[in-house]
Amino acid sequence: MFGNVSMRKEALNQLGFWDAKEREGALSLVEAVARKTKREIKEGVVGAFKTLLSKEGDWRPSIDAMPFEILDDQEARKLEEIFTEEEVFGALSKLNGDKAPCPDSFSMA
Repeated sequence: MFGNVSMRKEALNQLGFWDAKEREGALSLVEAVARKTKREIKEGVVGAFKTLLSKEGDWRPSIDAMPFEILDDQEARKLEEIFTEEEVFGALSKLNGDKAPCPDSFSMA
């Protein structure tokens, strides 16, 4: 269904490079074709997953039988409290240096 996944993954990785290069200046014809090919692969992969995940049917797991805990009033109020500076600092201190605040950001190392 998805073809050569490693080739498509590499194409997706290179798409950011071509986008940055285009922002620097005009792309050559070869570069423009390579970028277009990578974008088409990305759109194909995204489209395949959208199609797969939007299909109706019983292939999805049911959550009806899952035991969910119900929060009492005190637990619910604690979720709405503002974090203290000490709590934030403590949480950040416990992270390994290889974590990043978001997918496109630099790591904290």
